[in-house]
Amino acid sequence: MSLLVEVRNRFGALTRRSCPAVEILPGTAAVAARGVTYALENGTRLVDGVSLEVHPGELVAMLGPNGAGKSTLLGLLTGDLVATGGEVLVGGHPIADLGARELARHRAVMPQSTALAFPFTVDEVVRMGRAPYLGMPCDETDDEIVARCLAETDTAHLARRAFPSLSGGEQARATLARVLAQQAPMLFLDEPTAALDLKHTEDVLKLARDRARRGDAVLVVLHDLNLAAAYADRIALLAGGRMVACGAPEEVCTAPTLSELYGHPVDVMKRPGSGELLVLPRRDAA
Repeated sequence: MSLLVEVRNRFGALTRRSCPAVEILPGTAAVAARGVTYALENGTRLVDGVSLEVHPGELVAMLGPNGAGKSTLLGLLTGDLVATGGEVLVGGHPIADLGARELARHRAVMPQSTALAFPFTVDEVVRMGRAPYLGMPCDETDDEIVARCLAETDTAHLARRAFPSLSGGEQARATLARVLAQQAPMLFLDEPTAALDLKHTEDVLKLARDRARRGDAVLVVLHDLNLAAAYADRIALLAGGRMVACGAPEEVCTAPTLSELYGHPVDVMKRPGSGELLVLPRRDAA
């Protein structure tokens, strides 16, 4: 028996359970943090009383300096971490009330990195995104969905390559294809552009924006302020585990706010012609 068949069989066992789809209650966010806190055993708070909502149809970018609590907050919103205070709601329902398969059909998560111990091909990795739907009817076949996701992420030519043989950027795109294949209405992307070149960076943010325009809720963790300002509907700024500001890019991307947040002076201006916000760090003249 192949490793992929073993994986499919393991997920397939879930099809014997009753896992209805998550219903987003009218007027509620796709996911919401209500005063959530995450503290270590020694009392250190990595996330401290943060509230954040992401609604269907919007792209929210989360930014902040290293150690701000971005990935920890993401883990709380996805259910990978359990809050030590406050609550997380998915479609108006407490996240703890949702089963693993039910949650997997509501949200898909792209981690900062993906490590595989076995030489699965890219095609096999992307097909793993279909695991939550094994045994369920679907308008499209898995083959059609996988092919489309490979095309959207420019990885179709890599389909037969072993995932561990890919470059960091290629692995990131293949992982994104798996996330898209999950067809969840909520996308969590943790630094999806970190290993990508210029073209693929823009492609990924365009894809995320397009998914939001089609009605999905998208939360993306970024370090690039200019990318966030260009593509996000709202920007959430974190520092020290707390929310510093959250709003439209032009509201939160101000020179005083960003200079204080990052401890480095910046200038914020608009690109002539387009009016696009540009954030530029000040540099001492040589």
